[in-house]
Amino acid sequence: MKILKTLKIGYEDYTIEYWNPTHATTTEAYGEFFAKEKKIGIDGAQTGAALVNTVIHEALHGVCYQLGLQLKDDEEERICNSMANGLTQILKDNPDFVEWIRQNINKP
Repeated sequence: MKILKTLKIGYEDYTIEYWNPTHATTTEAYGEFFAKEKKIGIDGAQTGAALVNTVIHEALHGVCYQLGLQLKDDEEERICNSMANGLTQILKDNPDFVEWIRQNINKP
């Protein structure tokens, strides 16, 4: 499995840290976005769609931060969670869509 080490969101590069399950359990989170530290923490025990969903979820927090959306914490969490769940399901259910994106994303 390829390990994702960084993720560019807006004009910043965020380092991805994979937490051991003990740390993730103590924080009661599968992931967390740290704006000032420019990092994303992920529960390293996750795999498959759960892992993808968590990375997308935290990336969406990064988008909110980069765009200055200034949502209330509960609003941002609901939006990021709903959008990540929906997008993950679309990507999982449509592998041809993922390949189509890959082939077309950088074309002029």
